[in-house]
Amino acid sequence: MLQLATSGARGNSDMTPKALREACEHIFGSSAWVSDAVPWLRVNRTTIFRWLSGESKVPGPVQTLIEERLAQKGKK
Repeated sequence: MLQLATSGARGNSDMTPKALREACEHIFGSSAWVSDAVPWLRVNRTTIFRWLSGESKVPGPVQTLIEERLAQKGKK
């Protein structure tokens, strides 16, 4: 089970790089998920890699979007 931190609608979340990777692999599949996430999150690849490296924090709205998508996948 994926463990995601709670976030507000604004600001940075507490989502770790590992949680981001696991969530996106679950949503998009483990192969080349970054390419699929770019248009969905409306960011460029560099931004995603900054989140994955821990250089930048995942924004709260991005975490919320990911959590909503995971919840939708769970209902199917």
